[in-house]
Amino acid sequence: MDPSSSTALTKADLPEIIQRYLDGESIQSIAKDARVARNTIYQWIHFQTGPDYQYIVRRAMVRRMADADHDLWNATTKEDIARAREECRYTRWDLERRWSDQFGVKQEVKERRDIKVIIYAPQVNNPTVQPIEIRLANAPQTPQRMVEDE
Repeated sequence: MDPSSSTALTKADLPEIIQRYLDGESIQSIAKDARVARNTIYQWIHFQTGPDYQYIVRRAMVRRMADADHDLWNATTKEDIARAREECRYTRWDLERRWSDQFGVKQEVKERRDIKVIIYAPQVNNPTVQPIEIRLANAPQTPQRMVEDE
């Protein structure tokens, strides 16, 4: 893509644009070189790549996250630390929002409840009511009930 040209983007420009994006260059910078609005670049990548768009964006965002981590690690001034920290936070927030299943906070809740059920039923040889106890694990707790078979 020749930055001095004023022609519209073509499909031949797409691989270079995608590679620049995946290499960590901002859409704003790419759009400036192409002399178009950044939304034009976003839309063009989206509509020209079809189903691969989400994959391309995810790869670029993971790269951006790695770059932000690197910048934070290597920051020497207070301003650089603050800038890198905010970039790390924003990138992680954006990844969590877009792909929470892969980048979101993981939460696991374990619950254990036992239920004791007592059934009163007459025995065949003995007509008096005898309790039969059944225990169910991992079920919601309910009050004990006594059921008599008539």
